[in-house]
Amino acid sequence: MPPSIEIAVLLLGVLALETRRSASALHIQQAFPSPNHTNNFVVDPVSRKVYLATVNSVYQLNGTLSVEVEKRTGPVEDNLLCHAPQLPQAPCEHPKSLTDNYNKLLKLDREQGVVVVCGSVYQGFCELRKMENISEIAVEFPPQGEKTVFPSMLNIAANHPNASTVGLIFKSHGGNTRLLVGATYTGAGTQFFPKNHSKEDLRFENTPEIAIRSLNIKDLSRLFTYDINPSEDNVFKIKQEVKTKNKLNFVHAFIQKTYSYIAFNNDAKMGHKESQPNSILARICLDTENPRKSTGPESRKLTESYIQMPLQCGFNGNIYNRLLSVYPAEIQSEDGQSSEPYLFGVFSKADRKSALCAFKFGDIEEQIRQGRRNCSNSPSSDVQVLDSVIQGSGAACIQKGNLVLQPEQLDCGAAHLQHPLALRRSLRATPLTEYPGLTSVSVDNVHNHTVVFLGTSNGRLRKLTLLANMTIANQWTLKLPASEAVHHIMTFDPNDSNFLYVMTSHHMLRVKVAQCDQWRSCGDCLGARDAHCGWCTLENRCTIQEECAQGLLARSWISMSEGPQQCPSMTLTPPEISIAADIKDVGILINGSVPDLIGSRVECEYGPGVSTAATVHLDYGPAQIQTCPLLPRENYQPILPVLNCWGQIKPKDKRCQ
Repeated sequence: MPPSIEIAVLLLGVLALETRRSASALHIQQAFPSPNHTNNFVVDPVSRKVYLATVNSVYQLNGTLSVEVEKRTGPVEDNLLCHAPQLPQAPCEHPKSLTDNYNKLLKLDREQGVVVVCGSVYQGFCELRKMENISEIAVEFPPQGEKTVFPSMLNIAANHPNASTVGLIFKSHGGNTRLLVGATYTGAGTQFFPKNHSKEDLRFENTPEIAIRSLNIKDLSRLFTYDINPSEDNVFKIKQEVKTKNKLNFVHAFIQKTYSYIAFNNDAKMGHKESQPNSILARICLDTENPRKSTGPESRKLTESYIQMPLQCGFNGNIYNRLLSVYPAEIQSEDGQSSEPYLFGVFSKADRKSALCAFKFGDIEEQIRQGRRNCSNSPSSDVQVLDSVIQGSGAACIQKGNLVLQPEQLDCGAAHLQHPLALRRSLRATPLTEYPGLTSVSVDNVHNHTVVFLGTSNGRLRKLTLLANMTIANQWTLKLPASEAVHHIMTFDPNDSNFLYVMTSHHMLRVKVAQCDQWRSCGDCLGARDAHCGWCTLENRCTIQEECAQGLLARSWISMSEGPQQCPSMTLTPPEISIAADIKDVGILINGSVPDLIGSRVECEYGPGVSTAATVHLDYGPAQIQTCPLLPRENYQPILPVLNCWGQIKPKDKRCQ
């Protein structure tokens, strides 16, 4: 049975004064200040714990961002020219000094109960720590006494504070857990390598830019190996002589469908032509638990399916040519009947100007298929075979007659097809918005509206509500603590998307994405055009739907899509009542979005503690009719008129002005 409804309260909501005021649509719910510069974070969707990695420390925080565990990870005695001390029989003749440990990779493997923690020290060494207590090592690696250890098993992340690393964990259909890693090359010839008289690099320059590694903790002898024989098939390694032309700076790695996407910039092109895009999106097919087509016991080879394409944000000389942040999201189509996956990206130019662009995954997939067709059927200037990697098969596509590629081959290549491939023609998009200093993006589909959150370099979090045609309906800005720059990764609370986790240079924040209670009337609430906010009719307040007690009932919560025209309104019959008239009931017509009142206890209130039961006669969908019995005439207090300063009648309790 729905709760009793007091007509006086409902009427108050209908007639409330317009009290629109300028305020943020965002609110910092919890905050954790970090004494050290932050690097990475990850959220456990089950326990709601937040794992935060900073320079020289990792933290385990609870759902309210209070510290449960802290573990120091640095500084340590190290030298960039020395092998990791975990490598058996690898002394180093170079002097070591206390070196800060910057976290380069922080990934959660819930199934195995471990957190992968990779730092910049010891040549990018990774540890496996316990999820329930991150201060404890889950797996000792390499095992004590193990002599068959190679540098490639230890050198995983980038070994420099300013060099990038991205990664993701996935499970192959054979049941093996794997770690995909992209890491910036930091060896001889780069800005990261210490200048000395020799070109020695005791890591033997063997760390690939992209690799898939074993992460099965039950098979320690293969842990962090490339997991395929020959191992070169599972790495993307640029040849030494062309590394200066391919300086990869990684942004993010993510899974969409059964593909892994890696977003990066080729910084070797920076400074040549400002209008030349250098933002790249690469795709690798994964053997996940639900593959499109079984490939047998062997894993799919990285180099067979690898393909990359340039992304271009902007046109006609106004091109934002550096990718800063990406976020995949399902967006409602313009017809409102279906959703479509998009990739949102923040891009910048040298002058700090930045923009938000969006690309359809459907366009990405079609461009990849067309590129493979072009490379197979005829020589094409639009496709290049990457001969700069170990398994490259030539710089030009070779015509293979009338070969017809199957859908699986168009998507993921094959051993007999040329690989890996690079598309030369950019996928282009027009900026949705332009704003200085953007650093990060996250996107959500809220009640069939696209809501975009943008972080900035000066500590602002912007919220944009987009219409179906991708134009901006409204926007708000929240100032974050100490105006610190926002990290390029933001993520929604996996249990409640009304909260967004945001990391700044020295803070971990949990931000509530809407402050609906600032709007005091239905018109203000819906007129604000905040997709998170709607009018809770039975409670006479503006809320997110989850905070409206009856919000899931029909017509109990009015959304932005329905608009202010659905706000409740009342018409009284008769509109005016003479105290001398003999009228026992007043009719009330309720319009707008109000729940079905038939069967509910509806009351008419005449003051504190004085009410009568109303009768609901008819429910015409959005219109409802009821009658309210009036009190006996003697129960009403008389209103005594007085003469005001201008000779007009006005109530006794008012004063002349």
